[in-house]
Amino acid sequence: MSEPVRRKTRTVGPSREPWTPYIPSKSEAFAVKAVVSGKADEEQQKVFMAFFNRLSGVGDLEFRPESERASAFASGKRFVGMQLHRIANLSSEYIKTLDP
Repeated sequence: MSEPVRRKTRTVGPSREPWTPYIPSKSEAFAVKAVVSGKADEEQQKVFMAFFNRLSGVGDLEFRPESERASAFASGKRFVGMQLHRIANLSSEYIKTLDP
């Protein structure tokens, strides 16, 4: 299988086609691997979260004026990111009340 073609520049703001795969930098790719394997240090965790936020479009407006389908897809990506942030912001007291 061939390696994906790297874009020469990264776009600023939301992609018109939110299903287009985001090509990570070397540090982002290593950070993802470290988090998934449970071996990420503090810096890799920060790189991972910044990458995840860009990947999921948490900070973007999901509306795409060109396409209702693209808007729906972007909204789904953003929903996943928002769920991670919602859980990360739960209070410790509330988490203790959850089922094991």
